[in-house]
Amino acid sequence: MRRKVSEAAKRCMNDPKVKARHRKATKEAMKDPERRRKISEAVRRAWAHPERRRKIMEKRNESAYQLRMQKRVTEGVRHWKGKLTPEQLQERKTKIARKAKKYRITMPNGQVAEVKSLTDSCRKHDIPPHQAHRVMDGTRSDASGFTFARVL
Repeated sequence: MRRKVSEAAKRCMNDPKVKARHRKATKEAMKDPERRRKISEAVRRAWAHPERRRKIMEKRNESAYQLRMQKRVTEGVRHWKGKLTPEQLQERKTKIARKAKKYRITMPNGQVAEVKSLTDSCRKHDIPPHQAHRVMDGTRSDASGFTFARVL
């Protein structure tokens, strides 16, 4: 049975300071193995009941939930170290660009191109970046017909 939450408690939970305090308390609680085991059992019991599982999945399929999660993910990617201004983001991109190495890509049709960002060009040609790195260190001969070499 679910407990009812008062309006005052709901307002309190929307306060960033309270959220941070609860997050910290939860992290501390999860360090205790007995507490972790109890939480895991509770989650397992909730998912074992088919009606409860159906309700949870219905909530997750709602467009509002999906939009909220998508926004969280994009914000997390965009602001992975706190809130960054557009100027700070641009500064970070230029700093990364200065450190970027040059690569020579030989395409399946024989064309050769020199690029600065290996990952971006891999995404452009639908090649997983880890395959390109494996080609460069010699564990693979090619990736989808592409070969890669570092330019010094």
